Amino acid sequence: TYARVLDANRKFLQAASKYHDLSTAYLHTDAVDLDDLLNMLGRAITCAILAPSSAQRQRMLGLVYKDERLTQLDALPEFQSHSTLLTAMYKNRLVQKKELERFESSLAPHQKAIMADGLTIVERGVLEHNMVAVSHLYSSIYFDQLGQLLGVVDGEKAEKVAAKMISDGSLRGEID
Repeated sequence: TYARVLDANRKFLQAASKYHDLSTAYLHTDAVDLDDLLNMLGRAITCAILAPSSAQRQRMLGLVYKDERLTQLDALPEFQSHSTLLTAMYKNRLVQKKELERFESSLAPHQKAIMADGLTIVERGVLEHNMVAVSHLYSSIYFDQLGQLLGVVDGEKAEKVAAKMISDGSLRGEID
């Protein structure tokens, strides 16, 4: 399907949308097996979590979070950690390393790629998510403290992530 092509090309937000559309298109018919539709919902959640931080991503997280079939995903081994991580992300809670590791173990190889900054796609996505979550908790914070909260090595890396997110508009703030 086109959703898989988008997913393979790391266009995760568009892939999440297509997967979600597929998961709901035949919901009230017998044309497609319900397990296949649930699998598409799980893939939609995976791609929504992997998408870069943005308002569109937050809308997609909300769309899949409000899906009545979300609790059924825990019955599928490859999607057991998805509802917990999705809930934390949708509600702008900090994602813990333990939750991230459980989710990462369910990813396909192309979703585990290491990017130029040395982080995997999911590590970068969770780092950006946690940056936004921290921004809801703090109005002012030292970069060393921010680095500890985000689980990155030092304040310098936290500063780089914050600067990038502020410059691309995915985080409101200022650095002084």
